[in-house]
Formats: sequence, structure tokens, C-alpha cells
Amino acid sequence: MTGFEHLTGSARASPVSVAVWRVELDQPAEVTGAARAWLSPDELERAELFATPQGRDRYVVAHGALRDILARYLIRAPGELRFRRGMHGKPMLEGEELAFSLAHSGPYALVAVSRRAEVGVDVEVVTDRPEPLFFAGRFFTPAEFEDLRSSPLEERSRVFFEYWTRKESYLKAIGMGLDQPLETFQVLAGSGDRPVCDQGGNPLGWTARDLRPWAGVAGAVAVRGLSVVARCPTWRPEERT
Repeated sequence: MTGFEHLTGSARASPVSVAVWRVELDQPAEVTGAARAWLSPDELERAELFATPQGRDRYVVAHGALRDILARYLIRAPGELRFRRGMHGKPMLEGEELAFSLAHSGPYALVAVSRRAEVGVDVEVVTDRPEPLFFAGRFFTPAEFEDLRSSPLEERSRVFFEYWTRKESYLKAIGMGLDQPLETFQVLAGSGDRPVCDQGGNPLGWTARDLRPWAGVAGAVAVRGLSVVARCPTWRPEERT
């Protein structure tokens, strides 16, 4: 079980429907080549900034999968889609009302899509951090820091990345990235939908939910609204007709 099977909306509000697609980035050469053919010159230029062929190929597959997934919703060809940047650089579809977010880490990517609300997603491969409390002391609220500090030593890296992905998913949803300091808001641990709050615990009108899309991988999705209901398909490039 991946953790996706129990993503259900809260009864306290009409749920926001989100699809969170799982994408594995290490694909055969023919899949990478097809994805490359869909990308814009700007995307291809950014792919070339990666230092290794593996990094370039993973970027190409991630952005090709994003185009393919969005094109399926819009009944378009992946290469036809045009993107623009919002005020803070958040990618948006040109001329289409479809909210989306892409995140990738190592060989994995998540693509969140919603027709009803702004959405953000983040994913991180969990690695052993030598000093998670040091980073948490700089970027987490006091309540988040205390929760991490009280967790078992062997669990701290996982808990750290769960907090990190919750916070990053919210920042990506609002389009701010790290322009907004991480310590100015919090999403405390817990099962189900978690409200995004200010430092005083006052809800900000957004909801985040933990995802465990693969073993050893932390993820989170955030939406504007009070609850989330997600369906979580796996991207299969061979399904394109």
C-alpha cells in the first residue's frame, strides 16, 4: 500500500478534487525521446543546464510527463501546450483553466492537477540528514521544531522531510517559492487533511496532506480550500494514443 489509498475528503467542507500522478523518471530511450520532442526550446535549454546525462533525461521525462498528463485532460497534443509565468514565476497554462504543480526528486516526480482550486505538490527522497534539528531550527516554527525534536532519533530524517514537503507544497501552491520564509507558517503533523496556519495557529484557508508515493519517499499536496480528495494514477506513457 502506497499511502494513497485512503485519501478522502473531510466531512467538514466540500472537498477539492485533486489528482496526484506518480511518474517514474528513469524511462527507456524511446520514452525519453518522445518526451523531448514535446518540449519547448526554453525547456530544452533548461534541460541542458544539468551536469549529467541522467539529470538531463530525468528533467526531460518530468516535463514531458507533465505535458502529456495535462494534454489528456484538455484533449490536446502535448507539444501544443503553452505555458506562462505568474507574478512570482509560478508556471501556468496559457489560455486554459487547469491548475497544476510539478515536483521531482531523484528518479521520482509527482504531478498534481485540479480543475477547482490552486494546487501545489512537493516530493523528496528521504535521506539521512546529519543535523535535521539544525535546519529545523532555522526554517520551522517552534511547534514544528518541538514535534521533530520529540520524534525518535531513527525517525527524524523522515519527519523532517515530511514537514519540508508540506511547507514546500503550500509555497508552490501560492506561487511564492522560498520568497516567503518557511518559518512564517506551519502545517503540523497528523493524519488526514491538515490546515495550513500562521505561527499563532490561525488557518490561512489552505489544506495540506501527506503522501507516501513510494517507499522511502515523502510527499505532500496543498490546495486552496478546507479539504482534499485525491485520486492517484500512475503515468504510463504507453497509454497515449
